[in-house]
Amino acid sequence: MSGGRFEYLGQRAEWGDLFPVPHELEEMAERLAELPYATKAAADTAAVVETIRSARAQAERLARVWHIVEWWDSGDSGEDQAQEVIAAYENPADQPGPYDLPDRTHLIGKPVTVTLHPWARQGPTEGVFAGQGEKGLTLRMVGGGRWLWWHTEVACVDAAPESASGSP
Repeated sequence: MSGGRFEYLGQRAEWGDLFPVPHELEEMAERLAELPYATKAAADTAAVVETIRSARAQAERLARVWHIVEWWDSGDSGEDQAQEVIAAYENPADQPGPYDLPDRTHLIGKPVTVTLHPWARQGPTEGVFAGQGEKGLTLRMVGGGRWLWWHTEVACVDAAPESASGSP
């Protein structure tokens, strides 16, 4: 059985869907701040907004852990993969930081092959490199669509041999 035991908790955290901050709540905090007799209510409402943001940030950091445990429980992954992901979370100093990423700018717009860690999500590993940011890298798929890989999932990215037509 594939995933779902925890209602895809890890994926929802990765996407920022776990703790949305309602726009109305932010507006209410701003409105209360305009009222000189609502200082405590304004401060407490702003604190609620900040608590939600903080919880969302922590959930995003835990997303890979939740994801792999869900996959392990559903039989889509194993304990070895769970231990690797959890170790990366427990000991972040042992992991490359956002500034330790290889410079892949020379690959932008070129066909690439992505090699993934064994515990990474399943998905396309060949496409056109669209670039990378702080959290991950993006592939454009032949025929349309994009796929985001988190940096922690990627073992390496190599230029793919181009066919005679120049497409991957």
